[in-house]
Amino acid sequence: MLRDHAWKPAVPCLVTIGEIVAWMVPDFFPMVLGKLVGVGSTITNGVYRSPVGADIYSLRISSLLLSPNGFGIGKLTRWIQRYFQILSTDEGPMYNENSYGYLGIMGIIGFLFLILMLLRNWDWKAGRTERPELGDRVWLLSRLNVTALLLTTLAGFGSIIGIFIRFIRGYNRISPYIIFFALLTMGLTAEKRLTQRTGKSRAAFAAVLAVLLVFGFWEQQGLYNPKYESVQETWQQDEDFMAEVESAAGEGAMIFQLPYMKNFENGPQNKMWDYTLLRGPLHSKTLKFSYGAGYGTENDNWYKVTSELEPEAMVAELRAQGMAGIYLDLDGYTEEEQQPTLQALIDAAGCDESDVIISEGGTLCYIPLGKG
Repeated sequence: MLRDHAWKPAVPCLVTIGEIVAWMVPDFFPMVLGKLVGVGSTITNGVYRSPVGADIYSLRISSLLLSPNGFGIGKLTRWIQRYFQILSTDEGPMYNENSYGYLGIMGIIGFLFLILMLLRNWDWKAGRTERPELGDRVWLLSRLNVTALLLTTLAGFGSIIGIFIRFIRGYNRISPYIIFFALLTMGLTAEKRLTQRTGKSRAAFAAVLAVLLVFGFWEQQGLYNPKYESVQETWQQDEDFMAEVESAAGEGAMIFQLPYMKNFENGPQNKMWDYTLLRGPLHSKTLKFSYGAGYGTENDNWYKVTSELEPEAMVAELRAQGMAGIYLDLDGYTEEEQQPTLQALIDAAGCDESDVIISEGGTLCYIPLGKG
């Protein structure tokens, strides 16, 4: 677009942006509908965004350059971990998701190279040559790189934008673009050097590039092997558990879930992570669940208040609302609370312990309410 001084190359980009926006509209429709009918929405009711959020979740250049494992050097590892530990305390509560932006050795080289390019007075030839030269591309990438830094770094332009538009934050998430600029620079430079070589020199250089590629992957990924078997086992346990619950509750039954977690951004609760209560709905096509209502809405307020009632009063309210049973995730409670909570709900429901369905993993329980 810059080379030809024409808008035509930008059309595919604009179409793609339009498609993304079009798919976002259905996501926001429940919030808009809530506003129209006067019950509010998740954003207006319970998700407060402070202007300082743009700084808290800003990009930290140190996180781009410092490896969490200290590059394998023990003393350096301890120093870096201490540095990040201080950032995560009250002395500096700025260590959060922005800690995951490490670029890797190859990314760091490309990143620093783009920074140094700013010191060079490059003769911009774009639009004056038939094909863009390597220098023009790197020059443009260096400008994009520094623009990303100025926008997203701590106390940068993003912080100023946050004063007026507080819902825009999470600027640290631009790090994938920064590493893209860096690796693209490395790739373009390597490609240029490779095409200039012939014979054994070309083969040797290609071998070096292959080694660097493997090293870069290893340095970022290591030998990490996801525990697929464990995940599959848990998935199957949940599947079997919910199949029993569906059979016991009946098609279309309403299930009350405990403990209460707001939707969304509740945060972890003991051993239960955010959105864990979706495990049940994920494996059921016929049941209806209490979790998932927008935070601050009428349904959510009832859900929260009811979850705080004493077991007997809770069971009475659930029966009055036509609930078929209680879905209990014990991971949401401390170890001391788990069994007493389960037993109290069983006693309040007046059911036999043999009627209670417990998952193979022992953390998910279904307590039928019956008719009392």
